Formats: sequence, structure tokens, C-alpha cells
Amino acid sequence: MTKKSIQKSLPGLILAGSLLVAFPLLSGCNNNTGSSEALSHISRAETYSEQGQFRSALLEIKNAIQKDPNNVEHILRLADLYLQVGAAKEASELLKPWLQENPEAVALTLARAYVDQGKQLSATETLALQTPSSPEDELEASLIRAEALRRSGELAKALALFDDLATSNPSNTEAITGLLQTQVNLNKDTRAIEIADAWIAKNGKTSDVLFWKGLAQYRLNQLEQASDTLTDAVGVLPTSDIFLPVRRNVLTTLSRVLTEQGQMSDAQIYNRILVENQNAGAQAQGEAAMAAIKEGKLEEAKTILRDTLKMDPENEQVAMLLGAISAGTGELEEGAQLLTENLDPETTPTQFIRAATMAQIDVGDREAALKTLDRAVEARPNDNELLAMQGILALSLPDHEESGIANLSKAISNEPERVRLRLALARHYLQNNEP
Repeated sequence: MTKKSIQKSLPGLILAGSLLVAFPLLSGCNNNTGSSEALSHISRAETYSEQGQFRSALLEIKNAIQKDPNNVEHILRLADLYLQVGAAKEASELLKPWLQENPEAVALTLARAYVDQGKQLSATETLALQTPSSPEDELEASLIRAEALRRSGELAKALALFDDLATSNPSNTEAITGLLQTQVNLNKDTRAIEIADAWIAKNGKTSDVLFWKGLAQYRLNQLEQASDTLTDAVGVLPTSDIFLPVRRNVLTTLSRVLTEQGQMSDAQIYNRILVENQNAGAQAQGEAAMAAIKEGKLEEAKTILRDTLKMDPENEQVAMLLGAISAGTGELEEGAQLLTENLDPETTPTQFIRAATMAQIDVGDREAALKTLDRAVEARPNDNELLAMQGILALSLPDHEESGIANLSKAISNEPERVRLRLALARHYLQNNEP
């Protein structure tokens, strides 16, 4: 079963708060009875998802996995549900244990999970582990490559690929939304609106396409048109028993548009919906910590963040913020541990990568710091801060001078006015008697 056929049979979404699932189970036997019972659960899951009862669909898929734990198709179904709800991290964590023994089965879906997290480098590497076995899989692989290009900043290449895919697959929603998003990224908002209108005329209204059209209109300060478009998007949002990512995007943007139009009462309606569907406690704790930081009350901020981590130990953003503050206030071991354990070189913001590498250097682990920067630069080759950090650190370590010179030279080429980088490179040449 291909990824696309799974998505068609299970188009629904799952409760984000229920994103917990066992890894491949070690108990139970994969006998005929178990397989038959699992298929019954799958059938019920399909029925529930078609009715928009996605919480029940999730439970049925998990029951199927319990009955038939070695069936990778059930794992893929659950991963697809995670992806559709926007839980890409949970999807990748579910699939990773299956990759080594089932690369052809899971690599495509895992690559999608990676690219949806902004881990375009991992997505590209994972795609190389499989060969598409159907036109649908070939299309999905191309869509992932295009999105990887877009997220890595190769917008011209991404635009060309999305354009080709949208032309050859004129009714494919992912292709057209990828094209629209890339046009917006390139500040070609008028063109995005034209493309969206043409697609809607042929294929009808969808919430995703209307969202990107409305956002483009908002960016052009066409507030009345944006309000109309986003209101239309609200009307065609998919029915579900959970709060979908596309619903959040549409309502957030519509609320902003209405606010700028002065329609405060209408905006407040959508704001209340948004507030009701967020973790108010975590947000309040985060705001309190940020207020303490702004006032210079770092010890108070650390206390708040530690309390937040006790309640939500999986919150990587809180952990990284606490790590950065701890490292900056002399608690190097705690800071380095928190930062490195929660850091992802592909997706972590540059300021946290800087804090993490500085903490690693301070505790004497320069090689680990360089490894982090190498991966970050590979994922974000146009980030000048990362290039500069990697270049300066690499020049200080034996056997890494070549990459340091290359990245430092690229950073200087991008920003010739950065004298400090020129001095660092010149100092290296002088110390090594190089011209």
C-alpha cells in the first residue's frame, strides 16, 4: 500500500494531545487471528475518519497495532494521521525504528515527516534510501524535494519544481499550495493571487488555497479582499473533532485582518476560539519567564522555566531557553546539557545554536561544537551567522582548517563589511605563513 492510498483511505486527523504511541511492540504474535482483528480495527478507523471522528480513528489504529504489531502498514497509517494533524515529530519518532529493516516501506513517509519539521537535510537523505514504486510515490518524492528546496532557501529552484508539479498535476492541492507559498516567500503576492484564482476556477475552493490567497492579499494591504477570502476559507474548513493546523492558520490571519479593519468585535470571536484551543498554562508561564528576563531577573526566570519543565518535560523551547540562561549565568554543565539534548542543528534557531556551541566550548567539548555547526551549515548553507561561527571554530582545530576557510570566505563574500571575519581569516594566514 502506498502512502497516498493510505492517505485517501484515512483522510482524517487526530487529537494533538493524544500523540503518544508505542514503538514496535515486542509482545503478541502475528498470527492470522491477530491480523484479522487488526483489519477490523482498520475498517472501523476508516469509517470514523470519514465521519470526522478522528479521536476514535486514532484509537482504532492503535488497537490494530496491538493486534498485529509487526505490520508496517498499520504503522504507516498512524504516521500519516500524525502528519495530517501537523504532528510531524511524532510521525518521525514512530517511523525511525522501522527504517533500517523496512527502508522501502517507510522512507518516503519519514522523509515527509522530516521536511514538515523543517529538517530538509534529513528528508533528502532519507529519500535516497528508497525508490518510488508508483506514480503516486514519485509525485510525493518530488513534492518533498520541492519543499526541501523551499525550506533551505533555494526559492528559485523550489518555484520551478513546484510549477512543474502543479502543471502536470493540476488538481493536486499540495503542489498548488507549495507553489503559492513559494510565490509569497519571493514577495510575489500579486502573482500568488492570480495563480490561486485560476486554480480555484478549475478545481473549486479549498481552505489551504484560500488561506494563501488571503495571506497574499493581506500582505498587499488589500484588507477587505483578504477578509472576504479568509471568511470563505472558514466556510470550507474540513469538519473534524479536533482543532486542525489549517483552522488555526486561517483564524489567526482572519483575526489580524479584522483587527486592522477596526472590526474588533468580529476579531474577538476568532480570538476566543484560538485561546480556547491553546495551552494557556504553558503560555502564561512562558510570558512570565520572558518578562523576568527583560527585567534582568534571571534567577527568577530560571525558576519559572524549571517549574515549567517539571510540568512539561518534553518542551524543547523551554529547555533551550533555560539552557541558554543557565550557561550565561555560569551554570555551564546544566546549560550545556539542556542545550545539547534539545538542540536540532537543522531546525533550532541560530541564537540557540550559538549558545549551545559556546557552552560546549566552555566545558571543553570543541569537537562536539564543531559537529553541531557542521550539520547546521549543511542544512542552512546561506545562514551567515552559522557560516561565521563554523569558520572561526574550525580554524582553531587541527584538520578542519579547510572547511573553516571555505565557510569564513563565504560569510565574508556575503557580508564584506564584517571586518572581524576578515581579521580572523587574515590572522590564520599569518600564523601559518600563507599568502
